[in-house]
Amino acid sequence: MNRFDFLIIGGGIAGVTAAGELRRLLPNSSIGIISDENYPLYSRVLLPHYVRGKIPREKVFFKDWQWYAERGIDVYRGRTAARLDVGGHRATLDDGIEISYEKLLIAAGGRPRKLPVPGADSPGVLPFRTLDDADRIVRALDGLSLRPENEREAAIIGGGLIGLEFPPIFRDRGFRTSFIIREPRFWNWLWDDVSGEILESTLTANGVKLYNSEECQMIVGDNPSTSLRAGSGIRAVRTSSGREIPARILGFGVGIIPNLEFAASAGVTCERGVLTDEYLMTNVPDIFAAGDVAEFWNKDLGRRQFLGNWMNAQEQGRVAAANMAGERGEFSLVSQYAATVFDLVVSFIGDVRADLETTVIARGEAQARQYGRLLIRDGRLVGATLSNRIADRIPIAELIKRKVDIRGSEAALADPATDLKTLF
Repeated sequence: MNRFDFLIIGGGIAGVTAAGELRRLLPNSSIGIISDENYPLYSRVLLPHYVRGKIPREKVFFKDWQWYAERGIDVYRGRTAARLDVGGHRATLDDGIEISYEKLLIAAGGRPRKLPVPGADSPGVLPFRTLDDADRIVRALDGLSLRPENEREAAIIGGGLIGLEFPPIFRDRGFRTSFIIREPRFWNWLWDDVSGEILESTLTANGVKLYNSEECQMIVGDNPSTSLRAGSGIRAVRTSSGREIPARILGFGVGIIPNLEFAASAGVTCERGVLTDEYLMTNVPDIFAAGDVAEFWNKDLGRRQFLGNWMNAQEQGRVAAANMAGERGEFSLVSQYAATVFDLVVSFIGDVRADLETTVIARGEAQARQYGRLLIRDGRLVGATLSNRIADRIPIAELIKRKVDIRGSEAALADPATDLKTLF
């Protein structure tokens, strides 16, 4: 049986950051990573640029295998954890290999939620999370680009960040694109109608046809007289209203399922994700969690939080590693993530969910497509959603981090001419 001082389940940014930090802090320790992919660390953020042909494939990689070898980090490639024996400090892989550990980090990430409709297994129905997904999208577009122009039709399902990666990809290849979301407006639970209108007008101005308040009922195959069979192509998306929206390729993003089954069955407490305290420790001694799979305690908000973005995962990997090495540091981060949709940059900073105790201040003008919502609670700025207000991102994050009392400054916050750095 192989044994490691530190075993990390997950080869993404959280897991690899943790491995590098552990090696720095404890040069003589043994470190192992179980990765469900066969690649060294790459950037999910750069995958859309690769698919669009803006960068070559090799530029998505942040590490090469030599980096791991030089640091004495063993990697089990293309493997997953099937079972945990938390009492025996042992993990069993999907191929039966057993590995013992002193301390364990669960950084297993998640997998795309599948479309629960007939035809969803067609090769023309494509998620977008991994490098393998990106490769499949490139191959599919290359093949479809050989079809007559009147057959270059694409559809998108899911109004989240993943779904919004597809419109520029399809536009670049000359595909007429339809976007299907089940809500009346994009992110209507996160922001206001003004923000939603800016996003939707950006999409329609770039030739995207929107179908709001619609749900996919079926993926229609090439042969309309038969139900879709595995291996056949797609012809259309049938929606809840009975529409058939033409599509030869369908990109979708309808959520992520955290990879936590092996942990939950072993007695690690899980809800939406693996529950941790502010130190990223689980309920089981010597087991920590970080990244997309972790549902951590946010002391500033006084509640658990579940964040799926690169910045969060990287910092959690660093903090978890330090605590596994014997330190006791709290994880605290003003989360930031963004999406670029054609010429619109949408940013989310801090806690963006408004409740009854939240005051919302509008900043900027919708007509200029430079607009923001600032969320105030107990006299402090706690979050913001921004549309094309890139210069506001850093000062807003700093105001949140410093917990600046902004009472009396509401008019300045609302004035788009105010330099927010003058408020701290």
